[in-house]
Amino acid sequence: MRVGTMFFGTVDEIEGQSIQTKFFIFGMPLFPVASYYVMSETVNGVQGFEIPVHTKSMALGFIRVWMMAPFGLAAFWWLTDEGSWIWMALVAIAWVVLTFFVGGLSAEERRIRKPLGDITGIYADPELLPHDTRSGILDSLRERWIALTVEHGLEDWETVRAVPELAVRVAPLVVALHHYSKACEGSDEWATASQEALALLD
Repeated sequence: MRVGTMFFGTVDEIEGQSIQTKFFIFGMPLFPVASYYVMSETVNGVQGFEIPVHTKSMALGFIRVWMMAPFGLAAFWWLTDEGSWIWMALVAIAWVVLTFFVGGLSAEERRIRKPLGDITGIYADPELLPHDTRSGILDSLRERWIALTVEHGLEDWETVRAVPELAVRVAPLVVALHHYSKACEGSDEWATASQEALALLD
């Protein structure tokens, strides 16, 4: 019987990144230790950063594993000819649904996260990042925007949008500027431009 810690509750997965929760286990997960935004998985664990305990990840981490117990009971009940196979099938179907169909990003969330990750390499909601990390990313995004406008002799998003080929290429940067500005400073300066940029990416 294994005693220690283990990651369960994979949710919000996109492009190989996800949120997972580390549990203390005594054969089965007993309580959450911490949640992480996972950038990649290795044989030694995960690479990423700690975030506040994530309710959805924690709940599904418990449920997905502990559902093995009622499945085992239903299977035993069926094998002893005292019950119907239907109960075992229902538990199995519920586990498949909770494991593979529940806990993903909505279409709208995925629509936003994709350009964020394409620009920064991190598909997480900026609110989840440590403050210094997201502030540093915002500074980098602003530097990229200034360099781009200088390079092409453009002034703002309106002038960039007037050049369709350039606008599509720059759209992920505009989306990222909005969401990182909002997370760091509460600013909606890029909100309208971000909506227009997302429409270009659809």
